[in-house]
Amino acid sequence: MEIPAGRYVPSGAVITTQKAADRLPEAKDSDKAFSHHVVAVNQALLAGYRCANDGACLTQWQTPGHPVGNGRASNGHRPTAGRLRAEAVVQVRQLGHRVSLEYADQRRFKAGSWQSGPTLAATQEAEVLAQIEQFLATHSDNYVRLLGIDPRAKQRQLGHVIQMPG
Repeated sequence: MEIPAGRYVPSGAVITTQKAADRLPEAKDSDKAFSHHVVAVNQALLAGYRCANDGACLTQWQTPGHPVGNGRASNGHRPTAGRLRAEAVVQVRQLGHRVSLEYADQRRFKAGSWQSGPTLAATQEAEVLAQIEQFLATHSDNYVRLLGIDPRAKQRQLGHVIQMPG
């Protein structure tokens, strides 16, 4: 059986007949964007894994003009210390202000051992963004990762590096 291009397969769906595959709905633009985002995140992770044990590679990754892999971090652009990128602002909006922060020095970053930062309780977008900016400034010598929080399931959602030490 073949699933037609551009169709949306719901999470957990089991498609066992061609008729069921043909009845799948068209994917929405938001579904397509999310799919592309997942691919970009996985490519960034792969570049990070390949680079993790190579000090020269990590240095290149941190230095503007010397990208690793596609030269992008998980949010699609190279994060810079002290400035919240537009992509991170969009992520905060998509997550509905339910965010948490983590940080790591270079040693912990290489080991994938992030330290927990605050879970932001603000309800206004401007407050959340201001708290993130303040955290970035306080941890300017650290990698900082933005996490989405699902309060109902008490689970973390997407994690994106939004700052690398300069």
